[in-house]
Amino acid sequence: MAHLKKFSLAKKLSQLRQESLQVFTPLLFATGNDDCLFYSADLVMNLSSRKKKDMNNLLFTMQTLEIPYLSANQVGVEDRYFGIMFQKQNFKWSLIEEKNLEKLLCVNPLVVSVSETTSIDWETNICFPFIRSQIERYDRIRLHFQTLEDEQEFEFEGFNARVVQQAIDSLNGYQIIDPRIHCGRWEINPKWKNVLPKTELTIDTYRGEIQKLVKSNPECFRRRNVKQLNKQVKEDDDEFSFEAMMMKRLEKYIKREMLEPAAADMEGQYKQHILDQIKSIK
Repeated sequence: MAHLKKFSLAKKLSQLRQESLQVFTPLLFATGNDDCLFYSADLVMNLSSRKKKDMNNLLFTMQTLEIPYLSANQVGVEDRYFGIMFQKQNFKWSLIEEKNLEKLLCVNPLVVSVSETTSIDWETNICFPFIRSQIERYDRIRLHFQTLEDEQEFEFEGFNARVVQQAIDSLNGYQIIDPRIHCGRWEINPKWKNVLPKTELTIDTYRGEIQKLVKSNPECFRRRNVKQLNKQVKEDDDEFSFEAMMMKRLEKYIKREMLEPAAADMEGQYKQHILDQIKSIK
């Protein structure tokens, strides 16, 4: 029996050693000109070893680059999941200490309920670093989702709730440049001011145009309920509505006049910035 116990212990130590030496691959972000950001992600039907590897790589990238969340379509994966650096206490991201953070993977997230109260604050997105938008979000949101181990239902509040809502929007194909999201409350990110002049001019031009649309068609920009928060872009029942056609036309203009030039200008600067960060990973 003693030799069996010794063999069992050796096997366990070998497994632990292999786990400790597991290598994760950092992922490159999609840029604002990539179509995967503007279409809804597909439900995850099975957790294959390949998908689990992708999920762990996503969590690794998010944690290494110290960003609040990362959704699958932001790294070119068309599956419905995101990772979040969940805050045990609600502070602004710039004040966060590592000991207050906890990694959480949310697969096939579904909004169950939201609070009656909302707040408006500035948001940025790793795929659109040159833009920031002022967005109204619910103060609390209850989410049902799967992890690699089980199913969970959890209520997020404050900054966590804001991060979760942006992640779900991203998976549904709604980005922070979408007029339905920011209602014209957007501007060039101060960090990129005077770096992308054409992009800055386009943002300023469309700000006024979108604000006029908000006034003339308020029904297209109203606060979204739970059903609408779960609604994915390009659904058939919405394809021929006035709202869908108007937003499709706006999206076409914005992509052509802002995202394409910005993506070209950023090709050397932003992607190199990400590559430098990835190279620094030991």
